[in-house]
Amino acid sequence: MDNEQNRALNLALFGPPGSGKGTQASMLIEAFGFTHLAPGDLLREEIKTKTELGLKAEAVIAAGRLVSDDIIHGMLGRHIAAVLERGGRILLDGFPRTLGQFDFLEQFLAGRGSRMHGVFFLDLPTEELIGRLTGRRLCGQCGAVYHVQTLAPKVAGVCDVCGGALVQRKDDNRESIQGRLAAYEQQTFPVLKAFEAQGKLFRIKADQPREEVYAAIEDKVRALLEETAVGRRA
Repeated sequence: MDNEQNRALNLALFGPPGSGKGTQASMLIEAFGFTHLAPGDLLREEIKTKTELGLKAEAVIAAGRLVSDDIIHGMLGRHIAAVLERGGRILLDGFPRTLGQFDFLEQFLAGRGSRMHGVFFLDLPTEELIGRLTGRRLCGQCGAVYHVQTLAPKVAGVCDVCGGALVQRKDDNRESIQGRLAAYEQQTFPVLKAFEAQGKLFRIKADQPREEVYAAIEDKVRALLEETAVGRRA
């Protein structure tokens, strides 16, 4: 792990379902010590531990409504502030997802003398994404992930880890996937364009082995670390 002091960095990682975003996030966290901030994970933890925000979110979800940006902003703001105070490194996962969230993040960071340094988008052709998702199989017991072509289990239909049965998600079919991708693009692409206008967006070709995808991201991360270090020394 890169343990150099005073080299804080704020990054975000984006990618549609099936792009390998989770794998790349795990590799970056291990190599650079990022604090991983994913709204969905944080919200589930807030609800589990029954924080004030968690109780509000739980009531909203129970009523069948979407959790508001105010709740998401309050939750993320607290976590971001804590990382900034200790000079840590932030890896936002799938946030900001809307222009309203983008504006919140810009203002929140600026108010604490910080900013976003880089945003990575894992770019994958639609047909490749559909192939990845339609071939995905999940263990119903332990959650391990397989693929019928690229990561098949030793015994067809049986998890290598726990012996559980492998299943296909009901929405891992072409029609559902196309709908999910269309919704993702409509919501997220304006945010990516906003970061691109700032010169902070890095498009990474994700239709290659995960090690090559990571190597491309790692090169950019190290360059950003050097740039921020130089900026502080100037």
